[in-house]
Amino acid sequence: MPSVAAEPAAPVRRPDQILADNVKAAYSACKGCGGELNADAATVQKLVKRLVREHSQHKTFPLSAENAEQALYGPPGSVPKLAGANNPPPDVSFRDADGAEVYRREVKTFSGTATTFAKQFEDYGKKLGYRGELYVQVPAGTDVRALMDALWAKNTSDARLARYADVYVAFHDEGGRRLGLWMMGARGMGVPG
Repeated sequence: MPSVAAEPAAPVRRPDQILADNVKAAYSACKGCGGELNADAATVQKLVKRLVREHSQHKTFPLSAENAEQALYGPPGSVPKLAGANNPPPDVSFRDADGAEVYRREVKTFSGTATTFAKQFEDYGKKLGYRGELYVQVPAGTDVRALMDALWAKNTSDARLARYADVYVAFHDEGGRRLGLWMMGARGMGVPG
């Protein structure tokens, strides 16, 4: 029986390169950093209401309208498309003029413990296909570094952590204030505030 050559493993990127790549992508899609909201006012209101409704069911910490609107900002020239409730991630897919996905964002609210964060967000990264942004609303005053430290501690193997090299977490408080951008796949790497 002939042997089948194994696919060569992709080279592991250095943590500083993961940080640089992901910060560049995230900043191209954020309000006030270069991102654009390419929809008319009526469409924006409709999309905000849908996101708030979807992220308010059965939760004690609902998504704010400010964060719902900010989650609709994408890379220049892209248009936000919502997946809708009970559909696979991402919540918001940004499409170019040809309809190709150019950016993806999963929206979450979180007000639990660091241990709970580590478990849930490991699963969310997997559901996101190990690429894209997790836009996370947390209560004001949350120590987001402690949340990320718990996730990194749960993934003690750098090889296991490497799966998340293209997943990053953008934390915001209820008012939409940025609390930091952290790399799931690069232990200790992030941009506070």
